[in-house]
Amino acid sequence: MKDAVNDALSEAFRLAREDAPVEEVDAAYYRLGILAVESGNLTGLRVAYSSVKDILLQDKLFNLGIDAGFFEFVRYAGLENDKDVVKRVGAAALNKGRVLDAKWAYFLLDDNGLLDDKSVLTKLGDLAFRSKFYYDASQIYARTDDHGRIRKLIVKVNKIGETGCLDQIIPVGLKKELDGRFAEWHRGKGFADTYSYDKYEVLNAANVLAPDYDIGIGNAKGGLFSSFYFSLFDLPVILAQTHHTKSRVTFRWHDSPEVIEGKKIIVFDQDIKSGKSLDRLIGEIGRHNPSFVDIFLNFDPVDTERGIGSKISNMPKGFRKVFYPELLSYDTYFDALMKVEEKWGYRK
Repeated sequence: MKDAVNDALSEAFRLAREDAPVEEVDAAYYRLGILAVESGNLTGLRVAYSSVKDILLQDKLFNLGIDAGFFEFVRYAGLENDKDVVKRVGAAALNKGRVLDAKWAYFLLDDNGLLDDKSVLTKLGDLAFRSKFYYDASQIYARTDDHGRIRKLIVKVNKIGETGCLDQIIPVGLKKELDGRFAEWHRGKGFADTYSYDKYEVLNAANVLAPDYDIGIGNAKGGLFSSFYFSLFDLPVILAQTHHTKSRVTFRWHDSPEVIEGKKIIVFDQDIKSGKSLDRLIGEIGRHNPSFVDIFLNFDPVDTERGIGSKISNMPKGFRKVFYPELLSYDTYFDALMKVEEKWGYRK
């Protein structure tokens, strides 16, 4: 079939070079297009489509391409703004089990307010779930309000350890709200810029851990992100700041530490490397006689000194328990989302 496509292409080019009648050249390119569709040759179809002058033949080639599953052909043909064409691509792709093509089409319609029947998103999400496209299923289900399916997805990825997709379940509007409020919060604390991490991991950690503590202590700047998110779950938070140079570690309280005495404390920081900054911090906290002190780190453990992650073996004495994302189950993650959404009411 490849030879037949090449022969048809050569014949069409020859006729075009020799200035053969337009009808004859069109017929040759149309034959090329048919052979290209039959052989799955998208390049051949593109050449045929762009070369045919007759509009009716061009439409026939377009229809043949879509029916054959060449959905990216819509973008090549510049028809992604045609609602009917995109709907047709979505329906055909969904019918053929082509998750990514169907997602492209239905998301394009949804983003432009042109998706008349939102139930197709549920069908597409189910297809993605069955196909083990959990990242895509998360994105799709985030556009529905089907709590049952979202919970089912969370249970599944939690069980198999593929929780990285769970950030996609957070509605777009809620993500923007969280980003805006975090920026307002840390600037209000006197930090013009800081670090951000995966929202889903910290939301989950805050929901699981916050009820067990009286006060959170954020080690700025690395602990600001978690401090903000834990505060959304009604945990009072104060801030401290350590700075590690080659010769020493400086420290200051950003807020009064008088509230620490007798309290159950959880510290927030992004990671641990040498452990010197946290050693200084736990020493300063200990001066105020807490009941106990635990810590939550944004980065999971790493075995090498240079890798991005936490060197848990360097954790100083004084911390009762050390938590990080991979230690925590995501069984109640959806409950965490619901708690935050209730504050501002976001689910697209």
